[in-house]
Amino acid sequence: MHVTALRRRAAAAVLTVLTTAACAAEPSAAPSPPTAGASTAASRQNLTLAYILPTSWANVGPLKQAVAAYQESTGVEVELQAVPDDQYNTVVLARLAGGSGVDIFAGAYNVFDVASSMVPIDDPGIIARMDASGVASITYTDGKIYSYPSPAPRATFGVFYNKKVFADAGLKPPTSLAGMTATLQTIAGRGIVPLSVSGKDGWTLLQHRNAVNVQIISQDRDAARRLTTNTATWTDFPVLRQHYDALAGWAERGYLNKDALTATYEQAVDAVANGRAAMLINGSWAIGDLIKANPAAADGIGFFPLPAPDGPAMLGISGADQLHISARSAHIDAAKAFLRYLNEPARAQAWMDASPGVPLYRDTTMNADAPAAMRDIETALTDHPSTLALDDAISVPAPQDEMIAAYQQLLAGRITGKALLEKQAQAFIRNGKRAKAAGF
Repeated sequence: MHVTALRRRAAAAVLTVLTTAACAAEPSAAPSPPTAGASTAASRQNLTLAYILPTSWANVGPLKQAVAAYQESTGVEVELQAVPDDQYNTVVLARLAGGSGVDIFAGAYNVFDVASSMVPIDDPGIIARMDASGVASITYTDGKIYSYPSPAPRATFGVFYNKKVFADAGLKPPTSLAGMTATLQTIAGRGIVPLSVSGKDGWTLLQHRNAVNVQIISQDRDAARRLTTNTATWTDFPVLRQHYDALAGWAERGYLNKDALTATYEQAVDAVANGRAAMLINGSWAIGDLIKANPAAADGIGFFPLPAPDGPAMLGISGADQLHISARSAHIDAAKAFLRYLNEPARAQAWMDASPGVPLYRDTTMNADAPAAMRDIETALTDHPSTLALDDAISVPAPQDEMIAAYQQLLAGRITGKALLEKQAQAFIRNGKRAKAAGF
């Protein structure tokens, strides 16, 4: 969940957009009731489970439907206690320290004292349904699991492009970094903004980083462990310098929108959805926002991985969002029963239908009428290597604020790609020391 703070502001909106659209088009089927096995422990009790979650998660349609169905079937009330996203970690830590009033809470392992605040989870039925990257994302550094996953689909990162702009220019998605530069040049020559960037919303700049930093796994499969233990540093991986230098060159040549440092995410999305710009680098949650900006984007926007300098690009897949049971909960068995229910195939499929993404479970499938960009992602995941997104694979917190500032300096021409990479390495080491991570 390391990328969550930067992505969920958009992701929750996307889920709402697509859920609303689906409900307007066709009434959704009522959620199936809990299975006997899932609800036996809880159904004998008249109790309330306190589920503390970020505000951006609380209004998601499939979650509210699941909670209502579970409550009606079992008599167990699941109270969704929403906390503003920017206050969430502070509030939850304070409430956990208080010792009561929390049954279920969300958050990345590196925010909490895991062993003392969370119940270990042993649920082989759920684990068996997940792919390797999903399991890795909920496994703590001691090799144990202290989290149920959220059934929400995961994200990947890359380039969303206006298919008409490409077709009118006689272009196909590039397959190399040099080809990407040539594509930008061709589009610029036609008087259209090649790459839409929204520097005012700094979190969007980090989606380029999410698409880029996973490329180091192609060079070193052990990179995440070595970075986590401080036996390698970010400057050890030349592919990152190549990508940052390329981005600096695109800015210098005028391949970005003139207001790249002041444009908002909504403005960047609108420009691509309506053909005033050709491309946007972001996470797969952007699909819903592109469709909101122009319903024709459902078929008119495609996706391709941000090309690597050499060879096929590696795709990063975000980890499962982690749902924990408080070690001080008075209702541990009831909380487990609810979280098992939340992750049953019917609920996972409801999330996928409402907001198509990268499946967490092998038994969820993408609908045939999913947006074209999501179908492109499905194809890309078949044709390209993929792995857990690097920020989710590394236990040291990412230096997000420092990286946003460095990206803004890079786009303004004030620093080089080499300097950005050095800033990333230095900020990462500082975070490792603050977190008292082994090796730092």
